[in-house]
Amino acid sequence: MNKIIILFIIAFAMTSTLTGYSMWFRSLEANINISTGNTDPFIGSYKVFISDECTCSHHSSCMYRGIDEDDANISVSKSEFIISLNHRKCTTEQNNVSLWIGLVFSNDGTVPIRLVSPSVNIVGEYENAQAEDYYYGPYKTGIGYLPVWGGIDPCDLPLPNSTNSLNIDPDWKGIIWIRIDVSNITSQIIIEIKLQYHLWNEQMS
Repeated sequence: MNKIIILFIIAFAMTSTLTGYSMWFRSLEANINISTGNTDPFIGSYKVFISDECTCSHHSSCMYRGIDEDDANISVSKSEFIISLNHRKCTTEQNNVSLWIGLVFSNDGTVPIRLVSPSVNIVGEYENAQAEDYYYGPYKTGIGYLPVWGGIDPCDLPLPNSTNSLNIDPDWKGIIWIRIDVSNITSQIIIEIKLQYHLWNEQMS
């Protein structure tokens, strides 16, 4: 009789243990949850200064001026800036152009991002082209009052303390100035600039 009672107790204990393990395991599976944030950088505003041999002869050392509708057509999307330069035949043998393009971008997402050198694609007939980029920031507010943006003189660019990449938290902003030089132009030139970014903690190859 005692053996039967002992066997019953052992069987009951094993059944309870297995039932409890099963309930715990199912509960663990049900409570696993993975959530991810989203990245959403966008171009908020821009500035363009141009120097070419057709119109910029009134300065001795710095020949940049603000661009106007006779110079180019500009298109801006969320993360891409496109400028189509009208072909203007100058009196000099070489038709060269230099641009300073400034972009203010914001992180409207929910996770930090790291902006790296943008993609610059130049379409048209020319001999040589070169692009250099300079990041400034990050900034929370007051972009218009910053020396690097509001009232900027293109002859002062690039300003010191620039970086080649920039971490931007959600709701923060950054500035990039890009200098583009194109020489011996013989057609309309289209310059396509696209923001490039990673998650802030993503390893770059």
